[in-house]
Amino acid sequence: MTIWIDCLRHGDVIGGQKYRGITDDPVSNKGWQAMQAMTEKKSWQKIISSPLQRCAAFAHHYAQTSSTPLQLNHAFQEYNFGDWDGLTINDIEQKGQQDLLHAFWDNPYNNPPPNAEAITSFHHRVQQGWQELLTTTASKQQAHKIPATTQDKHLLLITHAGVIRALVSHVLAIPITHQMRIIIPLASMTSFRIDHYQQEQQELHVCLHYLGLT
Repeated sequence: MTIWIDCLRHGDVIGGQKYRGITDDPVSNKGWQAMQAMTEKKSWQKIISSPLQRCAAFAHHYAQTSSTPLQLNHAFQEYNFGDWDGLTINDIEQKGQQDLLHAFWDNPYNNPPPNAEAITSFHHRVQQGWQELLTTTASKQQAHKIPATTQDKHLLLITHAGVIRALVSHVLAIPITHQMRIIIPLASMTSFRIDHYQQEQQELHVCLHYLGLT
C-alpha cells in the first residue's frame, strides 16, 4: 500500500509579508487564485488543514466543491512567533532586534523570538500529528482489506511554510538548526510518498517526492 500526501502552502495573505504565525489573516485574491491553480484538475480522497483561515477557508471551499471529506487539525498550525507574531522585518528592526532576527534565521533552535513557541515543542507537535495521520490512514486501509491494486491513498494537507519545513526536516533527518535553509514558496506543493511494506508490523517508509513545486 502507498500513501501520497501533498502539502499545499497557503497563498499570498492580506497585509503583506510578516512573521505570521498565529496571526489569523485571510489569503488575498491573488493567493486564493494561486491555490486554485495548484489544485485544479486534481483530486484527493481526504483534506487535512490547519485551522487558521489562510488555510482553512480554501480547504472548506475545496472540500465543498469537490465533495471531499475535510478535517481541521491544530497539529499543523503554524509556529507561534511570540512577540514577533504579526510584525514585519522592519517592525522587528525598529525594536532594535535585528541581530536576534539574523541569528534566528541562522539557527532558530538557539535563537528563538522573544516569548515564542519552543522550536522543539513545535517540531514535536507537527511530528505527532504527522505520525497519527500516517498510522490512522494505514490502519483504515488494512482494516477495510482494500485490494492491492486499488489501495493507494491520496491526501491533501493545506498548511504553512514552518510546518512543511518541519516535515521535510523530519523525513530527511535535517537538523532543526538548519530548517530555515529550506525555502517553501507561497501556494507551492510539496509531496511525500509513504510505503506500507510490512502491514502486520505497521512499518512505514517515507520519502520526499518533490519540494516546493509552483
